[in-house]
Amino acid sequence: MPWPFATRKSTALHHASLTDAGRRHKQNEDAVTLIVAPEGAAWGFDLAAIVCDGVSGQPRGEMASALSIEAFRSTFSRADDHPIAERLRTAAATSSAAILDFARREAGGAPVASTVVALVLTGRHATIGHVGNSRAYLLHGGELERLTIDHSFVAEQIRQGMILASEARRHPMRSRISRALGTPQADAMDVSERDAEPGDLFLLSTDGLHDIVDETEILRAISDDLGKTARRLVDLANAAGGPDNITVALCRVA
Repeated sequence: MPWPFATRKSTALHHASLTDAGRRHKQNEDAVTLIVAPEGAAWGFDLAAIVCDGVSGQPRGEMASALSIEAFRSTFSRADDHPIAERLRTAAATSSAAILDFARREAGGAPVASTVVALVLTGRHATIGHVGNSRAYLLHGGELERLTIDHSFVAEQIRQGMILASEARRHPMRSRISRALGTPQADAMDVSERDAEPGDLFLLSTDGLHDIVDETEILRAISDDLGKTARRLVDLANAAGGPDNITVALCRVA
């Protein structure tokens, strides 16, 4: 199982992660892992960060996120010359199959599901994949840009002009997601690519952070010390009530 807190410096990357149960839950259904390719290994990338969130309101969410992390670790912890986007989709499909199998064997067929957001860095080239409402952000030139679009009922309502973005945080259906690992929609992973510049920072988070803490506050909390930044972001969410599990992963390109 991944450690709740990790911080490390590699040759070209600085990175940290932190996960916390929040103030209203004893069980943490989030999970996070950082995979650093060994020097000289032909893994096809430098670093992969994966953040998962077991869907609340469903049984054994902690197992869904753990199984997802395990599938992504297995896919990205070996040499492979396939394109990163293909490997991300393979990991998502493998994860979904493992969750479905667990649901059949251990949960009596009840729905078990997890979100995922993954960042894979190869040099200064980033590939981002996600299913659900966990997010990826890029801090570049002092501006925080959201790189993912939530797969959720509320996000779809915003895109259709049915509600305003400012209403989303108070919407009674804000937690309903439209895609998740462990469901038939799991193979519909959105994948995008970005080139990064020295000093750029990638942030991955579960909704326990970004649904509670405004993006302006998130931006103000970021500093050069990524370990302290991770702790500060979690503390902000808990100070706002900590209604959900909170997970962040950060990676700065040197």
